Amino acid sequence: MNIIIDSQEYKEIEELGKGAYGKVYKLEKDKKYYAYKKISINDSTKEEIEQCQKEAKILSGFNNEYIVKYYHSFIDKDSFNILMEYAGKLNLKQYIKTYKDKSLFIDEKIIENIIKQICLGLKEIHNKEIIHRDLSSDNIFINENNHIKIGDFGVS
Repeated sequence: MNIIIDSQEYKEIEELGKGAYGKVYKLEKDKKYYAYKKISINDSTKEEIEQCQKEAKILSGFNNEYIVKYYHSFIDKDSFNILMEYAGKLNLKQYIKTYKDKSLFIDEKIIENIIKQICLGLKEIHNKEIIHRDLSSDNIFINENNHIKIGDFGVS
C-alpha cells in the first residue's frame, strides 16, 4: 500500500507496532526508511487531539542523535499522523528479550554504551525542561549498530 504524505508517496513496508491509540508503520521512500505513527482520533476529545499535537511539537523541538527525529505531522479525516525517523526494528525491551531467549549475556561494553546514549538523550530532553513521563524499554529504540533513539513523547 502506498501512503501520500505532504504530496509525496511512501511505500508501506510493515507494521512496527500497535498501541492503545494507534499503529506505527515502517515506510520507504527513495531507499530511505521512516516511521509513520497513525493515531485514531475518531472518538477523541479536543484535549486528546491537543495531546497528539503536543507530542509532535515536542518532537519537532529536538535535533539530537539520541532522540527520534521529527519530519512532519498532519490530521486527516480520522487520524493524527506523525512522520518520523526510522530508529530500528527493535525497542530495548525486545533487544534484551532476544538475548534472554538465547540464554546469552549482553556484553558489558554494549550495556555501558546503551546507558551512556540514554543519559545523553535524557540530558537533551531535560535541558529543554521536558519530562518524558513514559520512559521505558518500550520507548527506547535500538538499531543493528546498538545506536539508541528515545521516542514516544505522548505523555511528556
